[in-house]
Amino acid sequence: MRAAEFFNEAALGEKEMTQCSAPDLQKLLGKGKMNAMIRHPWFQEYRNYEHAYKHGISRSGFTQVEVYPFFREVHTNANGKIRPTAMLQFTFSYGGFKVVQVEKYYRDKEPDENEKRLGPSAGWKHLKTWSKEENAVEKAWNKHNMTEADEAGSTLYHVTKTINVPNIQQHGITGMNPTNFKKASGGQYGNIGEIFCMTSKKDAIRWAAKWEWQLLSKMGTGAVSVVSFTDDPRTWQKDDSDPLGQAGNEGQWLKKHNVHVSPEQIIGAEPVTIDMIKGARV
Repeated sequence: MRAAEFFNEAALGEKEMTQCSAPDLQKLLGKGKMNAMIRHPWFQEYRNYEHAYKHGISRSGFTQVEVYPFFREVHTNANGKIRPTAMLQFTFSYGGFKVVQVEKYYRDKEPDENEKRLGPSAGWKHLKTWSKEENAVEKAWNKHNMTEADEAGSTLYHVTKTINVPNIQQHGITGMNPTNFKKASGGQYGNIGEIFCMTSKKDAIRWAAKWEWQLLSKMGTGAVSVVSFTDDPRTWQKDDSDPLGQAGNEGQWLKKHNVHVSPEQIIGAEPVTIDMIKGARV
């Protein structure tokens, strides 16, 4: 069954948005705009998800597309309806194929009847905006102010259940939840108040696969995700509490106590698939 057959979502655009399939959207946009959207880093955060789309024109005449990424096993409610918890709204330039702005939204809660009467954006919360101009300025500033930590690589990777990702993207990562992961040598891993991460994405994917097997006796279902975020690895402690589990690791395994990774530090999240696990084993 296609998502369009049971996915029903209120539009956030200035004019009514019309739901369409990916092939129909490409006909409406053209190959250039479609590729510009798919290659955008915010779309790439959800490349392993399924997607539902809406297309429309804003009152000021800009072409807009709303992208609703979803993972069927996680975002299907009791009525069989897909209920995505994230939405990206792309705005394109008048001419050419450029993305000029992207708005990111998360479902804050299920709207009540009163909110449903007030407007189409009920239940959704704006998180952040990407704009072509701001992004160019930020890139230039970052290049000029490159630090030693940036040169060493400041992207870190945290493993969590996919169902936790919307909350993490909205509120960040906290260490106030107990882990369900067991050490290779036996016993529980970590304490409440600690956050664990890795400098190698391959290590994070391998760990996610092991954890998913402990939880579900399956691998690559997408129930576990790797969240990437920015931070200085020099401010973290080396995690050496499970040396057996770290055998053959590619990078460093790190931990920090009583820390909060803010939403602004979150780069993206990927549900771990079989193909990712196979690639991490190479």
